[in-house]
Amino acid sequence: MFERDVEYIIQEDKVKIVDEQTGRVWMDVDTAMAYTKLLKLKKM
Repeated sequence: MFERDVEYIIQEDKVKIVDEQTGRVWMDVDTAMAYTKLLKLKKM
């Protein structure tokens, strides 16, 4: 479904979402909320 080290990374034992357009890691975002946002973006 999602590709590790491309769409998300594991950092400090936490899943962090990577912004596909900028390559930046979303900081201070709740994982569940980030997952929901990522799913919405994938549907676009």
